[in-house]
Amino acid sequence: MADWSVIRSALEGWVEERTGLPAYWAKRPRGWPSQDGGYAILSISARQTVGNDMINSTYNSGADAGEEIEVAQEGSRTFVFGVQIRTFRQSDDVDALHYTSILRDSTSLPTLSTALFEAAGIDFASIVGEADIDSRLDGREVSVAQLDMLFNTTASVSDTATGYINTINDLEFFDVDNPSPPLWTGDIEVS
Repeated sequence: MADWSVIRSALEGWVEERTGLPAYWAKRPRGWPSQDGGYAILSISARQTVGNDMINSTYNSGADAGEEIEVAQEGSRTFVFGVQIRTFRQSDDVDALHYTSILRDSTSLPTLSTALFEAAGIDFASIVGEADIDSRLDGREVSVAQLDMLFNTTASVSDTATGYINTINDLEFFDVDNPSPPLWTGDIEVS
């Protein structure tokens, strides 16, 4: 399956690195910041399977006898990574729109984004939504903007490894009506 721990950590680090704001995962017990600066609320939603999963078998010659064939169910997945920026600051260079624009415009940078995504086993696909949100928090007007990005990933779950027969020795074929002598005797290589 997709390693959500690695994916979440990578995405959180990416948002914090690109914006300079602290990031918090929605629906997780964690204190919200009390400072007047900005922060990001992160979410993963709309997880979907793309097409049908496949069963793939591989032969591992270094495995113990009886565990040479490794079987895994593998498939493509998509998910939406949502970033909501909230800030009490009013100037254009620190409002929520500024921070979501930084993220939107950084998604394909080879070193700062793509390499980080690849290391986490994900791939940026597209922007699926951008919105400015009117909001009040603690009786004050807050600059809030939402950016939703579609990502691709893969899932792979291994089954119990099974054995592998290399050779069937001393196999004999008989004529049903006349069983003696055998029609053929020999070894069969199975691969």
